[in-house]
Amino acid sequence: MEAEVVGDALGEIALDRDALAEIVLVRDALEDTVLEMDALEDTVLEMDALEDTVLDRDALAEIAQENAEEEIAKTLAEIVLALASSADLRLELESQVKFSHQVKVQLKTKIRNGIK
Repeated sequence: MEAEVVGDALGEIALDRDALAEIVLVRDALEDTVLEMDALEDTVLEMDALEDTVLDRDALAEIAQENAEEEIAKTLAEIVLALASSADLRLELESQVKFSHQVKVQLKTKIRNGIK
């Protein structure tokens, strides 16, 4: 009988050992799952960082375009001012040429009248 009790106890110990082995396997699988989840979380963080980088790049591109547009507008304004200044100078020169021509005609007239 004692042998039976010992045998039953050993059988239960073997079952408990098998159950513990299964628990260890499940625990190991859970640890692996946790590691995989950590890796996925790291990947998500990296993707968020990349998305932020893309957004920063897009913002910089927009700022660069705005700056280029401002520079173009400034250059065009300078050209318009230069053209306006040039037109004013041209009108002034034409006026001076007309005045010189009138003076020349008057001098010729005075010279002819004086000679006669």
